[in-house]
Amino acid sequence: MPRGDRPWVISPIPKPDIHALSQALSIPSVVAQILLRRGFRDVDEIRCYLSGDLCDPIAPMALCDMPTATTRILRAVAERERVLIYGDYDVDGLTSAALLWLVLHDHLGVEAGYHIPTRIGDGYGLSVAQIDAFIEGGVGLLITVDSGAAAYEEVAYARARGLDVIIIDHHPPSDPPPPALAHLNPLRGCGAAAHGSLAAVGVTYMLALALAEVAPLPSFDPHAYVDLVALGTVADVMPLTGLNRRWVRQGVERMRKQPRAGLAALMNVCRISAVALSARDLGFRVSPRLNAPGRLGDATPALRLLICEDRAVSWGLARQIEAENVRRRAIERHTTREAIERVEAGEAEAGRVLLLAGDHWHLGVMGIVAARLVERYHRPAILLARVGDQYRGSARSPHDVNIKATLSACDALLERWGGHEMAVGLALPIARLAALREALGAAPLEAPDEGALAFHIDAEIEPRRFSRFDAQIIERLGPFGEGNPPPILLARGVRGRAQRVNGGHIRVCLEELGCDALGWRFSEAIDLFEAPVDILFSPHIELQNGRARLTLRLKDVRPSEDAS
Repeated sequence: MPRGDRPWVISPIPKPDIHALSQALSIPSVVAQILLRRGFRDVDEIRCYLSGDLCDPIAPMALCDMPTATTRILRAVAERERVLIYGDYDVDGLTSAALLWLVLHDHLGVEAGYHIPTRIGDGYGLSVAQIDAFIEGGVGLLITVDSGAAAYEEVAYARARGLDVIIIDHHPPSDPPPPALAHLNPLRGCGAAAHGSLAAVGVTYMLALALAEVAPLPSFDPHAYVDLVALGTVADVMPLTGLNRRWVRQGVERMRKQPRAGLAALMNVCRISAVALSARDLGFRVSPRLNAPGRLGDATPALRLLICEDRAVSWGLARQIEAENVRRRAIERHTTREAIERVEAGEAEAGRVLLLAGDHWHLGVMGIVAARLVERYHRPAILLARVGDQYRGSARSPHDVNIKATLSACDALLERWGGHEMAVGLALPIARLAALREALGAAPLEAPDEGALAFHIDAEIEPRRFSRFDAQIIERLGPFGEGNPPPILLARGVRGRAQRVNGGHIRVCLEELGCDALGWRFSEAIDLFEAPVDILFSPHIELQNGRARLTLRLKDVRPSEDAS
């Protein structure tokens, strides 16, 4: 939706630099502008970037503790120990568990077990009771994926009982770190610095590549698992730069051409076109469905779908998961309506933070509903559901507020909490809710950063010279997402015929550009198109009936500065 108060910022780039890069790489001027404004200067590096390759080789064995982890896993194989994979109920955890299980099962002959905790019954991460159960069940090696980095007490307990633990995680380690036999984590400061911020599934893939280096893995094809890496990386909103970008690009391409049985079934059930699949589809269409079972109860069906090779079984699981997603959406809509009513009635005020708790709300949708409130009110929001004698839930915040820093001032009131700057999970006793509201009212919020709110323009175009070919070259800078947003282009003095579509949206036929632009929730700006306007947009190539078509996605619009 248009935000007239957001600054438009375009950094100056010397025209000779644009021309030189355009000539050196035979790329359009608009692409040269984007690359230069995003900090690219080296021609060889840009060639690698455009091709989707990396200039630096991958070195999985350089990760902290990787030699120890591979040696211990191979020992478990040789001694026929029982191996258990302990996952997590979100898509990063599920894809990590699936990838590791497939490698162990298909290439090392290990009949590994897996355990996915439930969001409501178990909560996040290991517990002493679970460890006791694993040991009593004969587990000799426990491998955690997307969890374990902060489980100091639990891992120490497992070690005291003689159970070896390998941690595969990407969350900040506790201080002191868990005394695991091996802890594979890019945040530990060795080996993975050049690879950027990996999701847990990326770290798990590193382990698979390392195992292939030190042991013969029959029929191992690393490209066969890159689809799982792409899915978990996008779902966990990791930056699509460096190694992440390469893997997501390769993974999307593999899913287009050769999707695994479970994902093919899910896409068919949900009418998602595999041929036109994009990273955005993974984040907004595939991932929510795989998350649905874990939000409402048990995530195991989603994991089974990811490792299933039987087409008939895959179809049954896909239909079950879609049914859970339909139920999740209904619960989410009902809870969102109720939360908005309570906000409008003044029940949520806690300083600049919105805080709501519901005794009958479903824990699995708290994060989604909190995000809806942030989008609507542009304020941090905390949504809590009653679970036993606790309130548990999620906090979300807009880009200009660090909700994690805000909650750190309330640490004494919380029994358990953790997360990222804009997304936190938390739990507290029911009796402390009023105290939390009071503490949030007094807690400082980071001041908005005008630079973070601004539209940072990647290139200015001449409307009549921008073509579908230019947009297709821009697509090679993708996949786009966190850390690599779709380029924002500026066109001045354009004319268009705008009409409302589907309620609050608009479609604009742009004369100079020769294509349509779509404005999501832009109905309030429709009258601006009665005169020349300056627009910010991102180009998008859509496949329709097998043909590529250029459409633009509007970001903002203003009356043209050149209009007389």
